[in-house]
Amino acid sequence: MIFLCFLILATIPIALCYGKASIEVAMQAPTLAPIPINETTNYQDSQWLTTYLSNSLVVANDMKYLGVALMNINFTSAPNDFTSASAYTNTLYKDSQKAMDNSNLYNVSPDLQSAKDKYQLEMLQAQGAAVYIYYGIEAYNKGNIEAGESEMKQALQNITSVTEHANRAASLLKAYKSKN
Repeated sequence: MIFLCFLILATIPIALCYGKASIEVAMQAPTLAPIPINETTNYQDSQWLTTYLSNSLVVANDMKYLGVALMNINFTSAPNDFTSASAYTNTLYKDSQKAMDNSNLYNVSPDLQSAKDKYQLEMLQAQGAAVYIYYGIEAYNKGNIEAGESEMKQALQNITSVTEHANRAASLLKAYKSKN
């Protein structure tokens, strides 16, 4: 945070006891400068790491429950009940957005920035998977198997990307931990 200090000049009339004229004296008001803080203390690494861990677990559980719900569906026959899968898709979307929002609250050190960036990409891909699964379910519900399969294939690509970004973030976090 940048602190701006303004210089305030105050003029104070002083009447001289010995003279008939008044004189104005310009006085500089004391300025309150921010206390210099070591640059690294502005970083919120430990707070971000706590948020990272808690939100990663939430999103991982969402993906697990969504995966189980999807595995219990027979996509080759109709009708299918997508109620659980739809609910978990919605939850995954919201939780991955919350994870990104929470992550953005923190300013991390340059040593941790790459891991944070990978984590953001991981959450973005998780959210993208939720969107594709949602549209896939919609297509299946309308009887459009081809469109449903296409959406689910795209969702699978997103999930693969989630795994890749999560693994890369984990590697970067291990390197960060070894330095600190």
